[in-house]
Amino acid sequence: MAGENSLNDLEEQISLFPPNDPGIPAARQGINRLREHCRELPEIMATITQGNTEFASIVGRPTFQYSWQDMSDFYRQRHEELHASAQQLNQVADPAEFQGQSDWCARALKAKAVFLVINSIVERWRSTLREFLAEKVTGFLAGLAARTTMQGIGRVDPSGRPTPLQEQVAINLAQSTGEAIFARMTSAAGKLKWNLILEAIDFAVNTGLDVYMSYKCLTFTGKMAGHVHVEALDSKTHKPFWGQDNDWEGDVTLTCAKPESSDAVPIWGIIHGKGKNFVGTNMLATLFPKTLASALFLTTQPRKFYQALAYFAFRLEGAVDGNTINLKLGSKWVDMFDGLTSTFSSIVIPAGSPIPLVQTHKIPFQNAAWQLSRTFSREGTQHPIASETSVSGQSQRRVKDQKSRELTAEGARGVFTLKIDLCAGCPSDWKPDI
Repeated sequence: MAGENSLNDLEEQISLFPPNDPGIPAARQGINRLREHCRELPEIMATITQGNTEFASIVGRPTFQYSWQDMSDFYRQRHEELHASAQQLNQVADPAEFQGQSDWCARALKAKAVFLVINSIVERWRSTLREFLAEKVTGFLAGLAARTTMQGIGRVDPSGRPTPLQEQVAINLAQSTGEAIFARMTSAAGKLKWNLILEAIDFAVNTGLDVYMSYKCLTFTGKMAGHVHVEALDSKTHKPFWGQDNDWEGDVTLTCAKPESSDAVPIWGIIHGKGKNFVGTNMLATLFPKTLASALFLTTQPRKFYQALAYFAFRLEGAVDGNTINLKLGSKWVDMFDGLTSTFSSIVIPAGSPIPLVQTHKIPFQNAAWQLSRTFSREGTQHPIASETSVSGQSQRRVKDQKSRELTAEGARGVFTLKIDLCAGCPSDWKPDI
């Protein structure tokens, strides 16, 4: 319901534009396509939810309780994500905030932001549903199959518990029932038109709103990318005992009314992207000399599944002042850096001791808001705007820059790098160099 309300609000926003302005008919068409492809979503998700509930009847016995709990926790987390995503979407699509924008360029970008938030939600749900069906459910069924083949036939248990033969029959029944439920869930998931939904969003943005902004506004498009390196420091030696690194990259649109004087013009935009390459570094140490102990240091990196889902979307704010653009990180719309954790362990066996000394540190990666806010700083960043002439003789404005910040706090330090390549007036086949 929240998603449908957001589409209605978005349609209302687009209807305020002059109907024949460049790109506006395509934006309206994109909304209609999106609504059509999303129409079956509630029924399909209800089928998958019912299948998840039916698995409970299989795993009611303690034999399967762990598998059920794992699946149940996974599905509960996905449900909570969907609820949070719907709230984020409604926040972005709020008609009151939209109508408060007197700048039509800012209104167009606000509408684009709604489409991009929907895109992030769809991408995440496509991946999580694939994970749920491919790993959790199939893994559970494989476990049932393994129990079936390993179950022996033996004596009657005097305690009144099922005999191995009775248990085997129950497992066979659970396996066949589970496979039938899985087939029904997979069939339902196959009806989800993920690609068509994403194509509708792409059409509304690229053929619709981006075209409008290229004609009516001063619009910069391109990419920003960055790298984050943080270390935790020992309070006495000030040496690091663990470190974390990751990259991030996002598509950027900045727009404002075309300047009519040399005065600074407010500009705002959206950055929409993903984190990637999340790596933890184990730098734990032992006080024992090497001759007096054996030591093993282990690192567990974040699951690739969670790395693939690290989407974010933020508002950008600033001003164009002559040949300089000033940018600050604005409000958060999507921040999905959850579940990203490195685990650092040290196992030390002192000479002559049968008991190992074990340290384990489970450290989550900071979310996108934390990382980007330190990359941009509270004051924002300033970048030069260069005027260029394309091969075809067309005038264009380019923002290509790189900055780095080093921050130190009690017990920690970090380096935050930022690369920007944006262009206004560049041809449609222009690609940023990041």
